[in-house]
Amino acid sequence: IVGVSVYVYLPIRAAHFPAINEGEPTNWNALWAVLTRQQYGKPPVTERQADFFAQILLWVQYFRWQWGRDFSDQIQAGLAVLFFFFGGLGAWRHYRADRRQALAMMTLMFTLTLLLIFYLNFKYGYSEYLPRQLPREVRERDYFFICSFGLWGIWVAMGLATLMEWLQESLKQRVPEEHKRWVYSTPVLLLALIPLFGNRLTASRAKETLARDFAADLLNSVEPYGILVTAGDNDTFPLWYAQEVEGIRQDVTVINLSLANTDWYLRQLQRRPLADYDAAKGPAIYRDHVPPKPSGRLFNMTDAELAALQLYYVLDKKSVVNLGGVIVTLDPQYIHPLQTGEGYLERADVAVLTAIKDQMGKRPIYFSRTVGTYADEFGLTGYLEGQGFARKLEAQPIVASDSVQPVGGFGYVNLARTKTLAFDVYHSATAARHRPRGWVDRPSEGILGLYGLTYGALAQGLESKDRASALKAMVIADSTNRNTSIRMPPIPER
Repeated sequence: IVGVSVYVYLPIRAAHFPAINEGEPTNWNALWAVLTRQQYGKPPVTERQADFFAQILLWVQYFRWQWGRDFSDQIQAGLAVLFFFFGGLGAWRHYRADRRQALAMMTLMFTLTLLLIFYLNFKYGYSEYLPRQLPREVRERDYFFICSFGLWGIWVAMGLATLMEWLQESLKQRVPEEHKRWVYSTPVLLLALIPLFGNRLTASRAKETLARDFAADLLNSVEPYGILVTAGDNDTFPLWYAQEVEGIRQDVTVINLSLANTDWYLRQLQRRPLADYDAAKGPAIYRDHVPPKPSGRLFNMTDAELAALQLYYVLDKKSVVNLGGVIVTLDPQYIHPLQTGEGYLERADVAVLTAIKDQMGKRPIYFSRTVGTYADEFGLTGYLEGQGFARKLEAQPIVASDSVQPVGGFGYVNLARTKTLAFDVYHSATAARHRPRGWVDRPSEGILGLYGLTYGALAQGLESKDRASALKAMVIADSTNRNTSIRMPPIPER
């Protein structure tokens, strides 16, 4: 009862409407939705998202990582077997020393392994069965099992103590003094340092500030009072930190496509007050071009109209709409296409299109590069001007000029603005610094890869105009790309 009561904190804090208020559990139904993770659409545990044996093997994979992830797969496997033995030995010794306590520990271990694996019902792991095309988790889920690994670590410690005990007992005939026998057996404890040494590179985040620096760089890619469309957790949570903790570019309104499918998030966007732009803290390129602070809410909709938005709207034919001068193409062939030939608009799509209609000409509208070809699927390619990590939506089709040029795979790029952002604003040193193991978190390496791709595109665009700057950009791109394994695909022609 005491443990579960911590959830009472959620409705109390949510009722004060903090800036980050996921799920907005201000009533019983909303609280239950948060506790049962309804927004994630998880099926019942009886409907397995992956083979249960594969889910167990996923835990085994994560168990193997605990003991020496800096090493090769073969050494990792060997260490996993070794520390599995130590833990088993410790469990046996625990049972001999205190049967009642050991049975409680075994029950807890069973609950936090097999029962937890069954309950969580994960899809196939991000790096599990890689040659196969399978429904996968969007990131590694090893952190869900930290308690089981911690418990096993206790048994490992007992196992090492058991080895010390055996060793000192074996020395009774040759070393009569008991304290000396224990001294001679203490080198066994050096085995406990293997995980510390074997994870020093992969586990360490010392001096790693990319998440914070990327957030500042992406926010500063947007002109004052801009609207920025992002895709998911990796390109949004750092921005929330930058805005709410460090006060960086709070004038930017971030629309997260994943969360914009929920009613509570749209209410928060509508309710969020627009902060003043602080020109003294912003990039120098905007200081002489700060527009008056816009008024009004993000969407020109009543609360009832916002609440009435459906989860999706079926598209059965191609149509073209004019949103404040911007021509948007709603083509079921490109927008969430179905095998029936139809497509559909999600609630998030409607929110973005409504923001364009209501704010075009009033506030700058940007799409982060992290959303990929999202804006292109609405036929907006010709209206998008690349400015560093973001693409600005213009009211009229873009015409190539000395400053704005098409760059392969990146569409139209404002080379002058991107050059200023890249060399005077962005934290390129953070991105380009050497990492002994590369970028160790593969699911989020797209953020680091964005630096390499952006600087590479800038080098390509400046090659015939500014050879020195092109070379500088290429050096940064090359240094950054050494840490990644990805490349951005070209934007499809429409």
